[in-house]
Amino acid sequence: MPIQSIPNGGVGAAQPNVDAGANAPAGQLAGHQVQVGQPAAPRANVPAQPQVGGGGGNGSAPPPLFSRLFGASPNAALARADRKVREGQVALDKQVDKMFTALGSGKAASTELVKLANQMEGAAQPATRNGMPFKDLLSAVVVAKLSVLDGAELQEMRSALDQLPPASFAQSPTLHALKAEVDQHAIDRERDVMDKVYADLQPSLDYAMALVTQQVLNSADCTKTFSMLRELASDALASTGYGKLPPAQFEKMVNTVLLQAIDMHVDPEAPTLQQQKTAAALTSFILQGVSSEDMRTLLMTEERIAGEDPGASRNLLMGAVTTRADQLETAVVHQVATAGGSPRQLSSVASDLKQAMQSLKEARHHADVNHLHMTKQPQIDQQIKQFAASMQTLTRAEVAQLSRHELVDLLATMKELGIEKLKGPLADALREATLGKFALNAMPVMNALARGDMATGLRELAQLTHAAINEAEVLLDGGDALMELREQLMSSVLELMPPEDFKAMARLAQTPQFSDLVNDLASFGNRMMVDEEMFVPGAGKVIFDNSIELRMLKKCAQDKVNRDGVQIGTGQPKVFPSAVSTIALAYGVIEGSDGFPLQIPVQDVGANNVAKLEKELDEFVAEQSRKPVKPGFSHITASFADDVNRAQYSWSDGVQTHDLSAHAEPFDFATYSANRREKSAVHSDADQNLLQLTQGDATKAKNLARIFHQGLFAGMEKLCLSDQSPYLLPDGRIVALSKFSEANHLHAEPDGNGGFLISVTALRSGVGEVFETEAYMGMHAPVHARTVSLNPETSFVRMTAHFHMNANGDVIVGTPAVTAQVSLQPL
Repeated sequence: MPIQSIPNGGVGAAQPNVDAGANAPAGQLAGHQVQVGQPAAPRANVPAQPQVGGGGGNGSAPPPLFSRLFGASPNAALARADRKVREGQVALDKQVDKMFTALGSGKAASTELVKLANQMEGAAQPATRNGMPFKDLLSAVVVAKLSVLDGAELQEMRSALDQLPPASFAQSPTLHALKAEVDQHAIDRERDVMDKVYADLQPSLDYAMALVTQQVLNSADCTKTFSMLRELASDALASTGYGKLPPAQFEKMVNTVLLQAIDMHVDPEAPTLQQQKTAAALTSFILQGVSSEDMRTLLMTEERIAGEDPGASRNLLMGAVTTRADQLETAVVHQVATAGGSPRQLSSVASDLKQAMQSLKEARHHADVNHLHMTKQPQIDQQIKQFAASMQTLTRAEVAQLSRHELVDLLATMKELGIEKLKGPLADALREATLGKFALNAMPVMNALARGDMATGLRELAQLTHAAINEAEVLLDGGDALMELREQLMSSVLELMPPEDFKAMARLAQTPQFSDLVNDLASFGNRMMVDEEMFVPGAGKVIFDNSIELRMLKKCAQDKVNRDGVQIGTGQPKVFPSAVSTIALAYGVIEGSDGFPLQIPVQDVGANNVAKLEKELDEFVAEQSRKPVKPGFSHITASFADDVNRAQYSWSDGVQTHDLSAHAEPFDFATYSANRREKSAVHSDADQNLLQLTQGDATKAKNLARIFHQGLFAGMEKLCLSDQSPYLLPDGRIVALSKFSEANHLHAEPDGNGGFLISVTALRSGVGEVFETEAYMGMHAPVHARTVSLNPETSFVRMTAHFHMNANGDVIVGTPAVTAQVSLQPL
């Protein structure tokens, strides 16, 4: 009985084909003709015609009504079979829907899926009893449903079936048949997709190979070419319906597509000359354009599309992996040999060795990623050993060829190569350069310590010491070498100090307060490094290291006094802050109510206030741009001149930090007090230093002077007098400061593009009282405001705003806009 497909993917009975039999025509399904059918026209209710003549006798045809009711005619039998087949198809269709829904949920147990599958044959019985084979009916229903799924949905369906235990298929032949249909449909779909994707990728792959060849000739970076090809593969897959796959699964499919595209593109074993050329070009593309990580990823990709194994591309990749390893290791051998050759130009040596170190890093990385053993490592080690020996024979004249930066780079590269315990002229030159730079930059720090500004002195001493140790790290071999370097650093700055300044420093180091500070720093820092309850190892190490530096400073000062017979006299700073206050201001660490160290966080308070700060800045810059230069000077304005006498100004040239006003208040170590200079002298120094900061650009010097003063604080001050103020007590109350000491610091440095980075810091320390109010009135408490008494040793506020003036003189708020460190501790 022929079967006719119906619009919803079903099948129905068709009229017999008189030619059917052994030579069944194409399009038949298991002996049944399959063809597209049209919906049947609605039946009309035609009244029965009256029968002419009497009832039938022997041999007469049954009455029409009887034939229709009891199927006595052939046509009636066909109609009933057609109806039963459709009934079975619809029932099976619903059962397959349930199965697909359960598979798609990912939550159905295998036993539930087996049960659903085993119910399918029963659901199809109306059709199978009327001559329709179950296998053919299941195939027709499943294929119709799979054909409307996109690539991702089809992959998910296949993956869900793959994850079922083998026993499930043994328990249900129907489930096994269903999986076979899904697998075959997925393979057919993948084969079609691969044909389309490869058609898109083939010209792009040819172009990529040609592009890499051109990039190699031009010494350009080729890695972006492979990224471009990956993007094309990704786009092609997404356009064919696989874009909805989970990201990890989609990436695996992209890698598989690339592997098979390469495989389809060339067969390295083909005898034709053109194929051999293509294979060579493709190998060059992989070597030059594919990273070590991507090589590994492609080689580890086990997925297949349409069951194809990309063996040719794997062979090409494995060959490229070993070739690249050999190339990188060979480059290291040659580059180290070149660097150690004679005659020596040390600038070239430094450059060659740096390139050798880069090649060695790449070789090690490539070997690690691809699990290779570096076959040329013994040869590399031998070359490095020979190079180290040649460097020990350098003369001081040869070392003098190098700048300090080249010297640091060369020695750092040597240490990276494994050359330890550096000695000889190179090591001596680096040590001398490091000590000289430290001594020069540490002079203002010693002055700050001597006059009792311990917080500033300790913070800056920590930064300078850390930088010097990092620079000279290649000279260090163990803890003893580090302590020796610390001693040399402290001794170098003491040797550079003028006699009276040194005496003041030596007197300070002998005071009980200095010893107490050293001990408190050591105790506080150690507790922060080892106690779990207050484990803040980063800050703890800085504090503990500061105690070592001060202890070494005291030792070096006493050694110099004893060695040179210096008479240091008596006396000490009039104001020597407590260790508690010093640690709070220098490191933002206080002792909490539970007795444990508490680090005051630095918070970014600009996120919700940038628009307000920008508006305030725009108004300030517009107003100041009209300000004239102060009469008698070339660049500074009146506002700048006022502030340079009362705030700390500094600028950096990238190597050293300078006082913009050329030490407006030099310290008299005999009286422990500052000697104020004439304002005109301070202004003249600042006028010239601004020009030096701007590298002789008078216009930039004037633009900078117009804004480089405390007017930049205006936005910060308004922020602190608003409901967004960061001035909070521990219980969250917003307050205003009442009793405190004030110190402001403005700093500028070049941004490297003709502009300047500017920061302004306002420190309010020794805060003894704050007041609550909803209507702030400047810095004075309104009548009836509630006041709160604070511990002045641990109560402070440090706010820093960041700005950027570009080469055109435009000024914007920097990032972060404003940061604040707030510690307001009630008594």
